[in-house]
Amino acid sequence: MPLFLRSLPLSFGTLWHYIFLLPLVLLFMLPLMVLTLLPLVGSLISVTIFTFISFVGFRCALTAHGKGNEPAVEKLVRSSMFFGVIATVVSAVLFLLCVGAVLGLMHFGVEGNVDAPWGDALPMVPSLAVIAFFVMNGLYTCAVAVPMTAAAVEATSMGRDADPIFGIGRGMFSLALIWMLWLYALFNCGLIEFVIEQVGFILYTALGNLIDLAPVEQPEFNPVAIVGAILALLWGSCWYYATAIIAWQDEVKRREANRVTVREVSRTSAEELRALREARMPGGRDLI
Repeated sequence: MPLFLRSLPLSFGTLWHYIFLLPLVLLFMLPLMVLTLLPLVGSLISVTIFTFISFVGFRCALTAHGKGNEPAVEKLVRSSMFFGVIATVVSAVLFLLCVGAVLGLMHFGVEGNVDAPWGDALPMVPSLAVIAFFVMNGLYTCAVAVPMTAAAVEATSMGRDADPIFGIGRGMFSLALIWMLWLYALFNCGLIEFVIEQVGFILYTALGNLIDLAPVEQPEFNPVAIVGAILALLWGSCWYYATAIIAWQDEVKRREANRVTVREVSRTSAEELRALREARMPGGRDLI
């Protein structure tokens, strides 16, 4: 059975843990959001916060899978900082590669336009470069999901330092599929339009109180649909985390099976060597 189907039952168990824990984590992170405005240090804090939220998801999936343990927050923070910095460096490298590809193709006269889904014509080369950047960045995120899971497992007071490339790339197809489905749901569930309309209304109202703008009606929305969209996106995230947990478990089993095989081969080789040595001795086994 494909990995993304095997992880479906676990995703629902993960959702309940995630729904209750995520608001507490966001509340705890709220004071740190102010520090993101600081130059340089703010960027490090930002990527650490977003990566820490991912680790919360992995920890919720581990708990739902029956492998939960008391976490060491300082280890989670260190792992969040490490993987966040690496992700930032990778994104910067991919961005520079895409910019270089655009400049190179334009230098050789590659031009043209593509039609966007909303009907506008966009420059072909920059548009493809933007798509390539987001795809490669997303694939990298999927590739390190299992190493991040391994770090989440070891984030305990007695845990060892996790291998940062443990199982890298494991379950990448299923993780990438879930990631693409999640993005499709994000852009088609109406949540983005809801946020834009409501934020625009709030800003317009606030400015209207200052510069006497004509009042406008608040945009209508369906509360049930909005709550449903939020729950669907949260469940999609939990599906991703659950898939990473199953992929991590498969990698652990594979490595354990390899260790058992190596031990058996070593034991067999030692026995064969002893038998060969005994056979070469004068009188062979009769001397024993």
